[in-house]
Amino acid sequence: MRVSLLFLLFATADLLVATVAQGDDRRSLPQSSRLTKPRAVMPSGSAGVAYSDNFVVRSQQPGQSASKLLETCEQLRGELQTTWAGKVPPAPWRPRCEVVLHANSASYAQAVGRGAAQTSGSSLIQFRGAQVALRRIDLAPVTAGKTSALAHELTHVVVADCFQGRQPPKWLDEGIATRADSAEKQRLHERDFHQALNAGSTFALADLLTIDRCATYDQYATFYGQSLSLVDFLVRQGTPDRVVLFANAALREGYDRALQQVYGIDNLAQLDQLWRTQALAASTSATAATPASLSQTAPE
Repeated sequence: MRVSLLFLLFATADLLVATVAQGDDRRSLPQSSRLTKPRAVMPSGSAGVAYSDNFVVRSQQPGQSASKLLETCEQLRGELQTTWAGKVPPAPWRPRCEVVLHANSASYAQAVGRGAAQTSGSSLIQFRGAQVALRRIDLAPVTAGKTSALAHELTHVVVADCFQGRQPPKWLDEGIATRADSAEKQRLHERDFHQALNAGSTFALADLLTIDRCATYDQYATFYGQSLSLVDFLVRQGTPDRVVLFANAALREGYDRALQQVYGIDNLAQLDQLWRTQALAASTSATAATPASLSQTAPE
């Protein structure tokens, strides 16, 4: 884990989040502009390096093309921004986001620090005041050829853009990023939540919305599953970008006022009732449908 006044590391096992300063005044780009093709691919020793307007990608994995990974990064960025911000910003990222696919576990651990063994990806954002000074994603070698960890970490970077230098709420940040996980991983998170719900060990809603850290592994599993469930519920009430608008309004004016403005829900108590009623109705079938042999979900 690397944390200072300027550095925030998204190693999701530690539930850390980052913030950046990007305005919410965004205009749509033409569809043809949403995917920036790589400008160049330049080998550097055994590592391939590829550049675009928004990314610098370094592949230290033999046989893993930096240019192909770059195309995936650009595509994911456009999809995530359209989904959660409602549109793609007209200006490219400055600074570019550096993405490193590491050659081995030792290289990944050196870059990420404590907790690396429990993660397959991490994201790092550095600020100077309200301006972003650095964006970086590190991927463990086990992610080669897969996109789930990249999508999860890139979601953190994209969501942070929506909060104008403020820290995104952790439930929102992790709930949205978890939606980018593989279908199997999401099913495990859902199972963890339903098991906690049936056991009466879920977080009170007011606690979930303000939680800073979890004390135990079981709490981490519940937090991820419960955050995913809440984000899913809110998405069904409107559109994905409204969830981000709601979280921004809550930071400015409090959750009750934000619920009234964005969803027409009176307060947190009513949200809790509506959400839990729907979750409990789905709980029995969801728990029964998940194979009991699957182990409990671990953070990314």
